[in-house]
Amino acid sequence: ERARGIAAAGGHYMLVCLTGSPWQQTQALLRTLRGDHLPFFIPIVIVTQTPPNSDTLLTTYCGTPGLGLMYTGAVISMNDMTKAGLMRARCIMLYAGLPSEMGVSDRRMIDGAVVTMLAAIEGALCEQQDGSAQIVVELHRVDSVKFMHRFPLNEDNYLSGGKQWSFNPNESFENHPRFASGNICTAAALGSLLAKSFYTPGIVELIQFLCLHEGCGEDAYPWQVAVPQSFLGKTYGDLAEDFGKPGQGALCLGLFRLCFPETGSSAGYVLTNPTPSTVLRPSDLVSVVAPAAFGKACFEKGMVIGAAGALKATLEAEEVAADPGQNNETTMHFIYEDDGVNAGPHFARGGGSSSEKLPLLWDAADGASSEVHLPPELLQLHKELTMIKLELQESKARGASLRAELRACASPLAADSQTPRRVVGNAG
Repeated sequence: ERARGIAAAGGHYMLVCLTGSPWQQTQALLRTLRGDHLPFFIPIVIVTQTPPNSDTLLTTYCGTPGLGLMYTGAVISMNDMTKAGLMRARCIMLYAGLPSEMGVSDRRMIDGAVVTMLAAIEGALCEQQDGSAQIVVELHRVDSVKFMHRFPLNEDNYLSGGKQWSFNPNESFENHPRFASGNICTAAALGSLLAKSFYTPGIVELIQFLCLHEGCGEDAYPWQVAVPQSFLGKTYGDLAEDFGKPGQGALCLGLFRLCFPETGSSAGYVLTNPTPSTVLRPSDLVSVVAPAAFGKACFEKGMVIGAAGALKATLEAEEVAADPGQNNETTMHFIYEDDGVNAGPHFARGGGSSSEKLPLLWDAADGASSEVHLPPELLQLHKELTMIKLELQESKARGASLRAELRACASPLAADSQTPRRVVGNAG
């Protein structure tokens, strides 16, 4: 019922596991989407062919408020996508799954399910004349972009000149418009980063900080915000100087710029570290690394475009996710408390009844709701997991405080805490 309520309310994220059960990757993404620093709360629906095992169910569902799970029992169809709120979602992420679970003998067809589903989704959005949903696709092979339109299907309306915009088999993956706009991800990009880390130590840690932000102990997070009205027509250098002033502390990284501004097209590209004289456009989005307070202030001003219309993270998850709130069922709440020690979101069970039932999954195969009950031992593990998370959060806060004191005293870190550096040169 929770997945059904989220889909009906709209404005949610959709994570679609087309094949296999990539729950490890899913859990990493869920931790990012439920970061303690985020000032907004966006419900999530996961669509998968098979439900997770009990351990994954405990860590994924019980540890993530505002999450609905929907399993189809067969190959995911457009009918299943529609039930999950395809037409009302703010972002759709298509997981390619694990290669070992594909069951495809010809590697050239390993991304067939993803490419086909992407075309079906964009076709449905074209029929509804709705191209607002952002679609992110995972590919196993970079050559699979040759089977995809260079721009979303509805973008053909904005292109003219008699050129062959739809397909270009000679175009490299790095120059493909979908990759440039951030709508395609592939493991090949991570492999390239690992190779470059041999010559540029720390690049992997930097990407981990920007994407996951786990264990760094710093109050700095990536944000993408709109250009303030007062800076329209001014230069990128002016904006970077203002964002970097004390009290804001935001480091500008670049711009996300539309390919065809003022046409309604959503196709764009990333402009990294533009020249200071670059004139800002009203449609530009600025990528920055800034404290949590900066992101909160931008969200309250409506400048975080990706979270437009989202509710604040202080609301309960059952209210955000349009939980039907049936009687005699235990629901999960998302509560924010700041007592100086255990600051941040944690979870509590409630619902007005001592019943141990928890509505977990929505079986889309027959359109009816299906309940999976957590046994008492899993409920006890959930309580222990909650306490461990609180202790870990307290430990991270204590570590950040100690590091701040060390920096204030200009004391060097211990040898085992420093980043190892590679010395290149002749031994003699």
